[in-house]
Order: sequence, then C-alpha cells, then structure tokens
Amino acid sequence: MNQNLIVKHNDLIEAGYKLTLEEQRLVLACISKIDSRPGAEVPDAITITASEYAGLFGVRMKHAYSQLKEATNNLYEQDILIKGEQKTRRMRWVSSVLYNDGEGSVTLDFSQRIKPYLSQLNGMFTRYQLVSVAQLKSPYSIRLYELLSQWRDKGKREIRVSELRSLLELEDRYEKFYELKRWVIQPAVNELNRQTDFDVTFETQREGRFIKRLLFSFVVEEPSLLDI
Repeated sequence: MNQNLIVKHNDLIEAGYKLTLEEQRLVLACISKIDSRPGAEVPDAITITASEYAGLFGVRMKHAYSQLKEATNNLYEQDILIKGEQKTRRMRWVSSVLYNDGEGSVTLDFSQRIKPYLSQLNGMFTRYQLVSVAQLKSPYSIRLYELLSQWRDKGKREIRVSELRSLLELEDRYEKFYELKRWVIQPAVNELNRQTDFDVTFETQREGRFIKRLLFSFVVEEPSLLDI
C-alpha cells in the first residue's frame, strides 16, 4: 500500500476550494488510505480513528477527538471547483460523513465525482508524504505545499495573484495585495520553511503599478523517500 502517501490528480491540486485545517487533515488522512495504483478503486467507506489521527498529526488524543468531530460538522457542505479544458465543474468532496460517537472515529465516502481524481492515476498526478504537511497549522500552508510539489523537479513556480486567490477562494477577502501577503502568503511561506522539507522564497512581479504575479523558488532540504 501507499504508506501514507498523498496522491492527487493535478486537476485536484489546481482546484478551487476552501477547507478548514481540521477538514483538510481528515481529507488527507483518508486519501492516505487509498491505493492509487492502476486497477485499484476508492473504497465506498474510509474510517479514520482518533488514535490514527493523533499519530498522523502529532496531537493529543483529546484534541484528536475534538478535531475529528469538528471536521465532520460542515465537510458534507463543502464543495470544490475543478476546471477542465472544456468545462468547469463544481462538486462535493463527500457523499456522506459520519462521526461515530462513542467509537472515536469518522467514516466518510468520497463523492463519485471526486473518486476518479484519487485513484487509477496515469501520469498527471502529484504525490507527497503525509508527514510532510502533518505539522502545518494553516490550510493555506498545506495548499501552497501542494502547489509547489507539482513543480518539485523544477524548484520554481510562477503563479498569477488572481489565480492564487481563485484557488484559495479568497476573491472577496484580502483585496489589497499587502493584506494577502501579510495574512496568507508570508505566513504560509514561513511555516513551510519551519515545518517542511521545502526552503521557499518568493518575489513579486508587476504589470504597471500593480503586483500581478508571484515567483516561488524552493529547494528540498533533505531527500524524500519519493526520491529514493
């Protein structure tokens, strides 16, 4: 099996969505249980126990219980915008999610529309070890790690500010670039530098008076098991 690997189709990495930290962690924990090899299918139900969650993310058991319960509150209502070549589709992450009260576990079923982006992937996917993002405390940091991981072999990624806003669904927040930088970009970069195998810097590029693009440069500080 995948030994806690996260494997996502690149369209899913590039999708627009907004999840809380607890929701992100639950989704990633469930993805780490999926066999993404050709011919494998996403299970109808995936269960994450509080002890598994605590072990994956390094939290105390009492916090694991509360975070799992928090993650189930609104996950069913959360959607995701996937942009294809021909059309853009908005869909739900899960078709069902259940907190098993008394058992200290969560059982969820990814929606039928999402499942093809998580299994039987051929070529157009990004993978990384769950441990790489386990200590991150911001959902924006997790998203940035994934977006940079797509370009792991290049060590650089240019992204338009408008595109980043769309991916994080921040069109109606942090309207000034300095606000976006102060509350989203810089904290995410700082956290990646502290807590992950990436050493990241970025610079801004202007078009006229306005900052329109970001150029991220990064190196992998230590070889990953993915590179061995």
